[in-house]
Amino acid sequence: MTQILYTILLLISNPAHEFHMSKTDIHYKSDQKSIQFSVFLFIDDFEETILLQQDGTELKLFTDYESASADSIIYNYISDRLSIEVDDLIISPDYIGKELDEKDLQGMWIYLEVNDQNTFSTMSVSNSLLTESFSDQRNIINVLVDKKRKAYHILDKNDFLKEINI
Repeated sequence: MTQILYTILLLISNPAHEFHMSKTDIHYKSDQKSIQFSVFLFIDDFEETILLQQDGTELKLFTDYESASADSIIYNYISDRLSIEVDDLIISPDYIGKELDEKDLQGMWIYLEVNDQNTFSTMSVSNSLLTESFSDQRNIINVLVDKKRKAYHILDKNDFLKEINI
């Protein structure tokens, strides 16, 4: 009964959106020697994808019933579907956390960071977030170096890898 009420409340308070997209801002800050990642995902799209992949695991993000393993599931999923190479070396960002988007309560921001990153000349970004679940999924990447835009791309399931000169 509780599960049914939760589902009804979720549907009423969070009506389905008509498009599937994510946004990833990648910002290299040379003075801090860090690459900071901000990833925006719609919560319902992410939860549906995880539900299908994790044998029925319900995350219930940003509720009193949030799964204890939510953060590790988020990090593992992002690590599998968003990969970055700098000067042909794979980097592994650390998970900082997540937060509900204050402007759009249907979305969440996920934060990752790589520290001690020296200057580099090329970056390769592979972003296939949620493309296994939604054929119309679009993933926007925005790459900045010291607040200056270096690249802006819209990726999809057939075009998910971009090489960027810094």
